[in-house]
Amino acid sequence: MTWTYSAPQPKAAVVAPTAYVNADLSWDAKPPWAKSMATQTSDHGPGMAIPSLIVYKPQTLLPAPQHHLSIVESDVVPDWFLSFPNPVDDASTLTEALLGQRAQPNITWKIAPIPLGRPSAEWEEWAKALLIDTFRNCPVYAQPCMVTWVASSFALAADETEIYTVPAVLRGFDESLQRCLALKMTESGDADWARRVATLTWTCLTQGGKTVPSRKLLSMVAIRAIRDPKESDFMMEKAFDSVTMAGATVQEGLAFFDRLLTSLAGIREGLISEDRIERRVMLATGAIKDRRVQDEMGIYANLHPSDKYRNWQYFPSILRRMAQQTLSAAMTSADTGGTSPPAPVPKPKGTPAAPFQVLPDGTVQGGLGPGGAPSKKQLAASKNPPAVPPAKKAGPGHSPAVDPKLTKDSGGTKQVGAPNYFCKSGVPMTPAQIHNHLSTSCANAAKVLFDSGQVVPAHPSTLDAT
Repeated sequence: MTWTYSAPQPKAAVVAPTAYVNADLSWDAKPPWAKSMATQTSDHGPGMAIPSLIVYKPQTLLPAPQHHLSIVESDVVPDWFLSFPNPVDDASTLTEALLGQRAQPNITWKIAPIPLGRPSAEWEEWAKALLIDTFRNCPVYAQPCMVTWVASSFALAADETEIYTVPAVLRGFDESLQRCLALKMTESGDADWARRVATLTWTCLTQGGKTVPSRKLLSMVAIRAIRDPKESDFMMEKAFDSVTMAGATVQEGLAFFDRLLTSLAGIREGLISEDRIERRVMLATGAIKDRRVQDEMGIYANLHPSDKYRNWQYFPSILRRMAQQTLSAAMTSADTGGTSPPAPVPKPKGTPAAPFQVLPDGTVQGGLGPGGAPSKKQLAASKNPPAVPPAKKAGPGHSPAVDPKLTKDSGGTKQVGAPNYFCKSGVPMTPAQIHNHLSTSCANAAKVLFDSGQVVPAHPSTLDAT
């Protein structure tokens, strides 16, 4: 038989629908408030409703809340469980079947202490850790059904027949888990658990030659995690009320919506009304100081109560778009701006000029600026230095010159400070000013004495012997 190629049948022509635009849904026909960021076609289109952002937990590991008076526990072991012989695992060898042996797994359990009297969140975390540990330690061929096998018993969804039924391939695993749970229940210090576990173990051992199924102990633990419906609702409302706005920026607004949606996911559906959620959202969104958010708030407030766009679940997408716009604007500014110019190097400050003074020998000291060039005043003073008076020679009538700064007293010679001279403004005179002042005063005094005729000027060529 030979194979020959045959062409496929031609497809039937598909008539494409004619494109049209409804005037009610066109962009130009929309009122101003409908052209908000929440109704643009990039999200869901003008004719589609927004999907709900609240995703309630499809299944929780904790049992459903119920009144404590309606909880009935029974420790009666079914007769069919005690009388039914233990099945032999088909996977075991012929020698194990003839000798009644069974594989005993050596499992190390990492189960935390039972959280008696703790919050529901800790109970659920304990149940999750138990579920993960049992999934890792169970046989590989039993892993697909292990999650349901454990979760149904802890959530009290399994009936009595399912609880006392242990598959033959899980007998060793079930006994290992049972011993671990019994140990944790004993370590908790609960007297009721200790009494009931001892009674169940003795009954199963003496009347049936069996051990208590692990799922029976797991259901006993799960009953302690049941909350009263009123208490459960109270805790859920408290969790909702604890979600508040922490700041006034767009990013903090997005963080608020993340916390809000997380809390609503763990709350019973219908417990918190839509009006209550909307009021909380409007209060938090109104705290954002961004002008774009304020404009959206004004648009939202003008919507009719029955308008399909009046839904608080639009605000998370609006805030995300604003955050993206801010990020894009920052990137564009960085791209167009290029690299920033290097910072100018500050010029070193010059050294302060020394005080200006003219020394007796005619040299000018100080007064030079950072450049080192003398000023006009300094140059003029250096060209016309003041006259230096001749030094007097020591003789019989002249006492030796004594340093004016040294004075004699009974204790000897000690150094004293030089006299201070001040200007009319109260500022101390410089040495040059003091020199000019004393020179002028001496010249004026000499002129007065010479005009009086009582003083004969000394001849410069003769020695002053007086």
